[in-house]
Amino acid sequence: MQDQISLRIIFADKKFDIGEIKSTENIFLLKTIIKNSLLSSKEKFEPDFEKSLKNLSEDRIKLKVGFPPVTIEGKEHDSKKLNDMKISNNELIRVELSESLGNENVNHAVQDNKSMNTSIKLKENNSEGNNDPIDYSKYSVRRKIIPADNSCLFNAVNYALNQNLSEPEIMRSLIAAEIQSNMDFYNSAILDGKDPYDYCDWIMRDTTWGGGIEISILCKCFQISIGVVDAVHNTIEFLGEVIILN
Repeated sequence: MQDQISLRIIFADKKFDIGEIKSTENIFLLKTIIKNSLLSSKEKFEPDFEKSLKNLSEDRIKLKVGFPPVTIEGKEHDSKKLNDMKISNNELIRVELSESLGNENVNHAVQDNKSMNTSIKLKENNSEGNNDPIDYSKYSVRRKIIPADNSCLFNAVNYALNQNLSEPEIMRSLIAAEIQSNMDFYNSAILDGKDPYDYCDWIMRDTTWGGGIEISILCKCFQISIGVVDAVHNTIEFLGEVIILN
């Protein structure tokens, strides 16, 4: 029997649930299901989004999966299986639409370059009682290309701390050790439904991607806050809280 998975879709800040689908189905079928869900939806979208749904085809659908998000777009991915693209049960997938298919790659590159050469817009600090303006001028970003080898998150953190791109297993081991040392806290609810021992075994595999859980644990291990840069939307989301011990 093939594994059945359920997926959660976000489009224009509205959420849709996709019932059971085989993890061995391909990306094109998923796009088709998403297309039919959007076209048959009774949700009311903003006029710009309503307009973008006209003449909707699978070729225009872009999927953003994981954290930090990885974009899946283009026909070259259509025949790939969901499990090969690391799409698992209860995955949250953000859907975006390409306005002009022929110019999408060019537009994406231009936007990416523009984002990296303008000031980073940090998320507003909405803490109660804190009305002081944030000085954005002290923040800057230097871009470093990290190989997409399933260990990009671990290599990125290791490079930021130690200028090392060759030992992702160190970060994986730290995460596993932290979970095993505090399993009362790192239970299945925290670990995306996985048993702590199973999660440790899973995160030590070199085929496993890291995400928000791993970033939070590394922040705790190193007593740092990590900013995740969205180069397309020109924002930074900070994870982790630095605790100062007296």
